[in-house]
Amino acid sequence: MDEGAQSRNSLYVLLGIWLAISAFAITIFALFAAHQRSAETMVASFAAAAVYTLAVIGYLLLRQWRALETELRAAEVRAVTADEEGRAKLTFLGAMSHELRTPLNAIIGFSQVIEQEVFGPLGAPQYVEYMKHIRESGAYLLTTLNDVLDMAKLEGGTVKLPSETVNAREEVQSILRELEGEATAKGVEMRLMAGPPALADCDPRSLKRVLQNIVRNAIKFTDKGGAVEVTVARAQEKVSIAIKDTGIGIAPEMLRTVGKPFVQVEGNLSRKASGVGLGLAISNALMKLMQGELSIESRLGAGTTVTVILPPEKSSGATSEQSGSRSVPALSRQVLHPSAA
Repeated sequence: MDEGAQSRNSLYVLLGIWLAISAFAITIFALFAAHQRSAETMVASFAAAAVYTLAVIGYLLLRQWRALETELRAAEVRAVTADEEGRAKLTFLGAMSHELRTPLNAIIGFSQVIEQEVFGPLGAPQYVEYMKHIRESGAYLLTTLNDVLDMAKLEGGTVKLPSETVNAREEVQSILRELEGEATAKGVEMRLMAGPPALADCDPRSLKRVLQNIVRNAIKFTDKGGAVEVTVARAQEKVSIAIKDTGIGIAPEMLRTVGKPFVQVEGNLSRKASGVGLGLAISNALMKLMQGELSIESRLGAGTTVTVILPPEKSSGATSEQSGSRSVPALSRQVLHPSAA
């Protein structure tokens, strides 16, 4: 609000106070005159005081309405400005992404060709190892760039996700098989606890990305000899996927900020781990778009449990009512990879 508007509002307040005092004085005068004058004079005095008081109330209400109208117009201007800034940011990030992806893809592609010695031997085995490092570093940069751009799109509200029926148990099994190599290299045991097929209504690509981020984090922050256990179950007609690890855990003061963009868990081990702190932020935003929930429970030094709640299959309501009295089948236990010795 500018200085002129503030001055006008101050003047309105002073006028309102003066009018209110005047109305009070007239009312007192009317009450005093009631003892000195006739009934007709008393009624006239009370009527004048009532009209004057109503005028004051009307004036104050009109002033408040004008102030609210001014504030609404200012809020609309701010909203339009923020929307324009958001679109400009997305446009800039899209252009930057294109400019960086093109050379990165070239670096990754050519380093892969050289690493595989497509056109002949390089002459020294160290060159092959160097090309491998170049390719892996380029792939990591490309993944980070994609995460930054996706986070900007999610914050800008421009992402629309499709929805279909997904078997959560099969999706979890696929993710654990995909990340089994990382667990093997780290010496971490992965276990799956799953019952009957758990059907959910969500976007399968987004669910896969959410599970990849969470399970990969669980492996990354779990020491050798530890374990990552994934449980798939039904929870009040919804589908629950709980990823529990025996890793370093999260301090209580950090637990409130985990899930925000570019926020990482503090600690010596976490600083050694790669990543820019976007995995959980993207996962949380995707879960909201899929009408789901993501919650985190952790204790420092005792591991972390991340629970994903998915909406049930759209046609599962009637089925659940018909089979409400049936007992739930017991969970089966599957060890995907024993911990390394």
